[in-house]
Amino acid sequence: MECNGRYTYAVSFMAGICFMLIAGVTNFPRSASGETGENEGKTLYKRYCAACHPNPNRLRDVKNIIERIRNPISSMPGFSTEKLSNPDAAKIQIYIHRDKKTI
Repeated sequence: MECNGRYTYAVSFMAGICFMLIAGVTNFPRSASGETGENEGKTLYKRYCAACHPNPNRLRDVKNIIERIRNPISSMPGFSTEKLSNPDAAKIQIYIHRDKKTI
């Protein structure tokens, strides 16, 4: 098989893409707010939770944060889906779980 310029370019291009994916050089997709997916949960936590819960590592019973957000058991205000969407609540839950694992 004879190697031509296009074939060499295609192989080099695909090898470069594979290297970037393996090395983690690619960026996370950006949300409508312009933030990366990795940071969006943290920003949402700061907006909706941090005033009363400044340290997510101190939260207890983090198994189902979304249930607590919708139906709080203490003086915490509940957040309806109109105020905090289910996808955004899930991002907060992911952020809390990731943050607790880094202790």
